Amino acid sequence: VVSMSRQNNAFAAVNGSYFKPQTGVPLGLMMIDKKILTGPIYNRVALGITDNGFKMDRAGIDAELKYLGASLKVNNINLSCGDQSISVDGGITKEGVDTPKYGIQVAVENGRVIEQSENPLKIPSNGFVISGPKVKIEELLSAKEEKKIFRKKQNTDIVFDIKVSPEGEDVNHIISGGPFLVKDGKVFVDYVEEKFKPITGKNPRTAVGYTKDGYFIMVTIDGREESSVGAGLYELAKIMKSFGCEYAMNLDGGGSSTMQINGQIVNSPSVKGGITVSNSLALVEPAKITLAE
Repeated sequence: VVSMSRQNNAFAAVNGSYFKPQTGVPLGLMMIDKKILTGPIYNRVALGITDNGFKMDRAGIDAELKYLGASLKVNNINLSCGDQSISVDGGITKEGVDTPKYGIQVAVENGRVIEQSENPLKIPSNGFVISGPKVKIEELLSAKEEKKIFRKKQNTDIVFDIKVSPEGEDVNHIISGGPFLVKDGKVFVDYVEEKFKPITGKNPRTAVGYTKDGYFIMVTIDGREESSVGAGLYELAKIMKSFGCEYAMNLDGGGSSTMQINGQIVNSPSVKGGITVSNSLALVEPAKITLAE
């Protein structure tokens, strides 16, 4: 968290979303500067950051591949998502995603297929890799041009079209977490709906939220040590509500929970100095900070 803050001249930050420890790939919807980097998991809650404030809701994607009048629904991006699912990998890591059982991978560069394989493919510099069931992908690629629909001037590239659902054209950045902690000013912990059963005990925690009048709240709670055992989700929800949050959500916790202000860690991470994390939520614009303990 500290090193990412220094690289981005951030004066305050907390750790961000869940992630795959082996690769560092974020687990859940993430968008930076309007570019979607990873897709959602179970449509979990996410924080959207606009020019003028914040939005928080459970979020998904509407995505499809289009080719010569045919289309194919995409289930996720930069994440493997089951043998019968279609994933598009745009290169969060150069390793790509695994090929599903009875599946293939297709590398697309500048709208054209350049390679097909049952093994993981390198992601083209100006393109992406499609991974999924061989039957579904071959059906898309065998689409035939119909004279009644297409004319010479129309696009014959393979196009990847993706939108966030619910739509929010004014959203610049999205970070996912979960579960919800506060919704419409009330304690609301939907860990069952968001499939979070294993994380309900007392642990180090990180949470973010915002008030009706636009204050942004970042909280870390220490744990796994003599002076603090951590907090449960309902305890954390009550704390966020006590700060006046109209909406709040849980972020990655445990060893990840770290807060830095002006280059210094101000909490007591369960691993001294904080562990290596995939991403962080950082403040880079001038703002007034109040540190509550």
